[in-house]
Amino acid sequence: MRAREQTAAVAVPREPVAAALTPDGALLFVANHLPVGPANGDYVASVVSVIDTATLSVVRNIELPDGSTSLRGVAVAPDGRHAYVTHILARYRFPVNYLERGWVNTNVMTIIDIAEQRYVNTVLLDDVGHGAANPAGIACTPDGEKIVVAHAGTHEVSVIDRRQLHARLLPLETARDFVSASASTASLHIGDAMYSAGDIPNDLMTGIRQRLKLAGNGPRGLAVVGTKVCVAEYFSDSVGVVDLGSDAQARAESIPLGESVPMTKARLGAMLFHDASHAFQNWHSCSSCHGDDARADALNWDLLND
Repeated sequence: MRAREQTAAVAVPREPVAAALTPDGALLFVANHLPVGPANGDYVASVVSVIDTATLSVVRNIELPDGSTSLRGVAVAPDGRHAYVTHILARYRFPVNYLERGWVNTNVMTIIDIAEQRYVNTVLLDDVGHGAANPAGIACTPDGEKIVVAHAGTHEVSVIDRRQLHARLLPLETARDFVSASASTASLHIGDAMYSAGDIPNDLMTGIRQRLKLAGNGPRGLAVVGTKVCVAEYFSDSVGVVDLGSDAQARAESIPLGESVPMTKARLGAMLFHDASHAFQNWHSCSSCHGDDARADALNWDLLND
């Protein structure tokens, strides 16, 4: 860093978009944005690469559930026990005939065990009738008590009680270990991840997550400094600030980064392209399937007009 020179390059599967170091600096967890391989395969999903910083080599590619795509953020807990990855879980194997209850896309967070470098579980960030589209930046509070996720499509942040989340996951882990030991793993898993998106638990966030609306538009990356969450609000050219330490209900403020940028047709189009507030129940935006530059998401969708 001091010399401002690149010292090495490590190849990962496809389009690394975010990375996080473990507290001891030994491992780097890298979120690969899109799946690699044929879109019509039996299993199509992005992976999280684990890089050994001493040898500068990929020691493991952790597979996520089938349909995992558009990885955006990754964070490591202060205690170094778990990593958290934000992404979309696409139900691309089902006919796209309605949108309710996340039939097309759901918005999720995947949990990874750092010591064992293995997939733990994937949890929904959506409510039953209210999507939390386009999860992006993610961070843990310094005390490790909370996980904070920015939702670029719905212009809000989720604040999750980390300890209660893992307490709820523990019985699922115990049950999965029992089933895996007594059944054919081929029928349950591909690599580390659950094969079926239908296996994802859908009620773990009840009562342990707070959704906070931001004043700005298009939150992306975020950082937690003390009790304050600072969020980059892309389209409003501002920084959103939420104080989690306030005794009152946490409220968001928005700090402009300069003079307002003129709203051209191109800028308005880009803003609407990434905005899920115009979609039914806020499940997804155009960018959920088409990324930042209006391309395909590397999945073989079963569309009604094909």
